Amino acid sequence: SGWYSDNLMGEKDAYQDLYNAISNDMITHFITLTPEKIKTIRTVSKLKFAIDFAPSAYNEYLAKDKKDYKTVYKLVLLAQLFNSDSRSNVNFEIGLYYAWGRQLVDQQKFKDAFGVFADGYYRYPDNEDFKQNTMASFFNSMQVFWKDKNWKDTAQLMEEIIVLKLLTDKDRKNLQQLFLSWQNYFKIIADEDSAVETADYLQKLSGN
Repeated sequence: SGWYSDNLMGEKDAYQDLYNAISNDMITHFITLTPEKIKTIRTVSKLKFAIDFAPSAYNEYLAKDKKDYKTVYKLVLLAQLFNSDSRSNVNFEIGLYYAWGRQLVDQQKFKDAFGVFADGYYRYPDNEDFKQNTMASFFNSMQVFWKDKNWKDTAQLMEEIIVLKLLTDKDRKNLQQLFLSWQNYFKIIADEDSAVETADYLQKLSGN
Protein backbone atom coordinates (compact mmCIF):
# COMPACT_ATOMS: atom_id res chain seq x y z
CA SER A 1 0.00 0.00 0.00
CA GLY A 2 1.15 3.56 -0.63
CA TRP A 3 1.87 6.29 1.86
CA TYR A 4 -0.96 8.37 0.41
CA SER A 5 -4.32 6.70 1.06
CA ASP A 6 -6.67 6.03 -1.85
CA ASN A 7 -9.64 6.00 0.52
CA LEU A 8 -11.07 9.48 -0.07
CA MET A 9 -14.57 10.71 0.59
CA GLY A 10 -16.59 11.32 -2.53
CA GLU A 11 -15.47 10.94 -6.10
CA LYS A 12 -11.82 10.25 -6.79
CA ASP A 13 -9.89 13.21 -8.23
CA ALA A 14 -8.79 12.73 -11.82
CA TYR A 15 -5.19 13.44 -10.81
CA GLN A 16 -5.25 11.42 -7.59
CA ASP A 17 -2.88 8.75 -8.92
CA LEU A 18 -0.37 11.47 -9.78
CA TYR A 19 -0.73 13.01 -6.31
CA ASN A 20 -0.19 9.59 -4.75
CA ALA A 21 2.92 8.98 -6.83
CA ILE A 22 4.40 12.39 -5.94
CA SER A 23 3.61 11.88 -2.25
CA ASN A 24 5.20 8.43 -2.22
CA ASP A 25 8.30 9.68 -4.03
CA MET A 26 8.66 12.57 -1.57
CA ILE A 27 8.37 10.25 1.43
CA THR A 28 10.84 7.80 -0.11
CA HIS A 29 13.32 10.62 -0.63
CA PHE A 30 12.62 12.19 2.77
CA ILE A 31 13.58 9.07 4.73
CA THR A 32 17.00 9.06 3.04
CA LEU A 33 17.84 12.61 4.20
CA THR A 34 20.16 13.34 7.10
CA PRO A 35 18.87 15.43 10.02
CA GLU A 36 21.16 18.26 8.89
CA LYS A 37 19.69 18.21 5.39
CA ILE A 38 16.14 18.21 6.73
CA LYS A 39 17.00 21.18 8.95
CA THR A 40 18.44 23.04 5.95
CA ILE A 41 15.32 22.41 3.87
CA ARG A 42 13.08 23.69 6.66
CA THR A 43 15.26 26.77 7.12
CA VAL A 44 15.18 27.57 3.41
CA SER A 45 11.40 27.15 3.40
CA LYS A 46 11.05 29.61 6.29
CA LEU A 47 13.37 32.11 4.61
CA LYS A 48 11.45 31.80 1.36
CA PHE A 49 8.22 32.52 3.24
CA ALA A 50 9.78 35.57 4.91
CA ILE A 51 10.98 36.90 1.58
CA ASP A 52 7.59 36.43 -0.07
CA PHE A 53 5.67 37.83 2.89
CA ALA A 54 7.59 41.08 3.37
CA PRO A 55 10.94 41.12 1.58
CA SER A 56 11.84 44.77 2.03
CA ALA A 57 10.83 45.04 5.67
CA TYR A 58 12.46 41.76 6.64
CA ASN A 59 15.74 42.46 4.86
CA GLU A 60 16.00 46.07 6.01
CA TYR A 61 15.40 45.01 9.61
CA LEU A 62 18.30 42.57 9.48
CA ALA A 63 20.57 44.99 7.65
CA LYS A 64 19.90 48.23 9.52
CA ASP A 65 19.03 47.00 13.00
CA LYS A 66 21.10 43.85 13.21
CA LYS A 67 23.92 44.76 10.80
CA ASP A 68 23.63 41.14 9.70
CA TYR A 69 24.68 41.71 6.11
CA LYS A 70 25.72 38.11 5.61
CA THR A 71 22.23 36.77 6.36
CA VAL A 72 20.52 39.46 4.30
CA TYR A 73 22.88 38.77 1.39
CA LYS A 74 21.91 35.09 1.52
CA LEU A 75 18.26 36.09 1.53
CA VAL A 76 18.74 38.30 -1.52
CA LEU A 77 20.53 35.48 -3.35
CA LEU A 78 17.72 33.14 -2.34
CA ALA A 79 15.14 35.53 -3.75
CA GLN A 80 17.14 35.73 -6.98
CA LEU A 81 17.20 31.93 -7.11
CA PHE A 82 13.41 31.82 -7.15
CA ASN A 83 13.17 34.85 -9.40
CA SER A 84 16.25 35.97 -11.31
CA ASP A 85 14.62 39.32 -12.04
CA SER A 86 13.72 39.92 -8.40
CA ARG A 87 14.40 43.58 -7.64
CA SER A 88 11.72 44.45 -5.10
CA ASN A 89 13.89 47.20 -3.63
CA VAL A 90 16.71 48.27 -5.94
CA ASN A 91 18.20 50.91 -3.65
CA PHE A 92 18.24 48.48 -0.75
CA GLU A 93 19.84 45.74 -2.84
CA ILE A 94 22.56 48.05 -4.18
CA GLY A 95 23.21 49.37 -0.67
CA LEU A 96 23.53 45.81 0.60
CA TYR A 97 26.21 44.97 -1.98
CA TYR A 98 28.13 48.05 -0.84
CA ALA A 99 27.73 47.42 2.90
CA TRP A 100 28.48 43.70 2.90
CA GLY A 101 31.35 44.06 0.44
CA ARG A 102 32.85 46.91 2.47
CA GLN A 103 32.57 44.89 5.67
CA LEU A 104 34.39 41.98 4.04
CA VAL A 105 37.14 44.28 2.79
CA ASP A 106 37.58 45.73 6.29
CA GLN A 107 37.93 42.14 7.53
CA GLN A 108 40.49 41.54 4.75
CA LYS A 109 38.33 38.79 3.29
CA PHE A 110 39.12 39.95 -0.20
CA LYS A 111 38.02 36.82 -2.05
CA ASP A 112 34.58 36.96 -0.43
CA ALA A 113 34.40 40.69 -1.12
CA PHE A 114 35.20 40.00 -4.76
CA GLY A 115 32.29 37.57 -4.89
CA VAL A 116 29.88 40.14 -3.47
CA PHE A 117 31.00 43.02 -5.69
CA ALA A 118 31.13 40.75 -8.75
CA ASP A 119 27.55 39.66 -8.05
CA GLY A 120 26.61 43.32 -7.79
CA TYR A 121 28.28 44.03 -11.11
CA TYR A 122 26.48 41.11 -12.76
CA ARG A 123 23.18 42.52 -11.52
CA TYR A 124 23.98 46.16 -12.22
CA PRO A 125 26.63 46.29 -15.00
CA ASP A 126 26.25 50.06 -15.40
CA ASN A 127 27.35 50.68 -11.81
CA GLU A 128 30.93 51.95 -12.04
CA ASP A 129 31.52 51.62 -8.28
CA PHE A 130 30.77 47.89 -8.42
CA LYS A 131 33.20 47.60 -11.31
CA GLN A 132 35.99 49.40 -9.44
CA ASN A 133 35.34 47.53 -6.18
CA THR A 134 35.34 44.22 -8.03
CA MET A 135 38.74 44.97 -9.52
CA ALA A 136 40.18 46.26 -6.24
CA SER A 137 39.03 43.12 -4.43
CA PHE A 138 40.39 40.99 -7.25
CA PHE A 139 43.90 42.41 -7.10
CA ASN A 140 43.97 42.37 -3.29
CA SER A 141 42.97 38.71 -3.47
CA MET A 142 45.68 37.92 -5.99
CA GLN A 143 48.32 39.50 -3.76
CA VAL A 144 47.17 37.43 -0.79
CA PHE A 145 47.09 34.26 -2.90
CA TRP A 146 50.63 34.88 -4.10
CA LYS A 147 51.84 35.47 -0.56
CA ASP A 148 50.19 32.24 0.59
CA LYS A 149 51.20 30.41 -2.61
CA ASN A 150 47.55 29.61 -3.17
CA TRP A 151 47.44 28.69 -6.83
CA LYS A 152 44.01 27.02 -6.72
CA ASP A 153 42.19 30.23 -5.75
CA THR A 154 44.39 32.26 -8.09
CA ALA A 155 43.27 30.16 -11.05
CA GLN A 156 39.64 30.25 -9.92
CA LEU A 157 39.53 34.04 -9.69
CA MET A 158 41.29 34.38 -13.02
CA GLU A 159 38.55 32.36 -14.67
CA GLU A 160 35.91 34.56 -13.07
CA ILE A 161 37.59 37.85 -14.01
CA ILE A 162 38.00 36.65 -17.59
CA VAL A 163 34.27 35.97 -17.78
CA LEU A 164 33.54 39.45 -16.40
CA LYS A 165 35.66 41.03 -19.16
CA LEU A 166 36.81 43.87 -16.92
CA LEU A 167 40.56 43.75 -17.51
CA THR A 168 42.20 46.83 -19.00
CA ASP A 169 45.54 46.78 -20.83
CA LYS A 170 47.21 48.02 -17.64
CA ASP A 171 45.55 45.25 -15.64
CA ARG A 172 46.77 42.67 -18.12
CA LYS A 173 50.36 43.90 -17.87
CA ASN A 174 50.27 43.80 -14.07
CA LEU A 175 48.85 40.29 -14.14
CA GLN A 176 51.47 39.18 -16.65
CA GLN A 177 54.17 40.15 -14.15
CA LEU A 178 52.37 38.22 -11.43
CA PHE A 179 51.95 35.12 -13.55
CA LEU A 180 55.58 35.23 -14.64
CA SER A 181 56.43 35.06 -10.93
CA TRP A 182 54.08 32.09 -10.57
CA GLN A 183 55.73 30.43 -13.58
CA ASN A 184 59.21 30.85 -12.09
CA TYR A 185 57.95 29.53 -8.77
CA PHE A 186 56.51 26.40 -10.36
CA LYS A 187 59.76 25.80 -12.21
CA ILE A 188 61.69 25.99 -8.93
CA ILE A 189 59.40 23.48 -7.21
CA ALA A 190 59.19 21.34 -10.37
CA ASP A 191 55.42 21.57 -10.69
CA GLU A 192 55.12 21.08 -14.43
CA ASP A 193 51.31 20.89 -14.58
CA SER A 194 50.84 24.23 -12.82
CA ALA A 195 53.59 25.77 -14.95
CA VAL A 196 51.63 24.76 -18.05
CA GLU A 197 48.46 26.30 -16.60
CA THR A 198 50.38 29.50 -15.89
CA ALA A 199 51.66 29.62 -19.48
CA ASP A 200 48.07 29.28 -20.68
CA TYR A 201 46.98 32.27 -18.60
CA LEU A 202 49.94 34.30 -19.84
CA GLN A 203 48.84 33.57 -23.39
CA LYS A 204 45.30 34.69 -22.59
CA LEU A 205 46.59 37.87 -20.99
CA SER A 206 48.66 38.68 -24.05
CA GLY A 207 45.55 38.39 -26.19
CA ASN A 208 46.93 35.60 -28.36
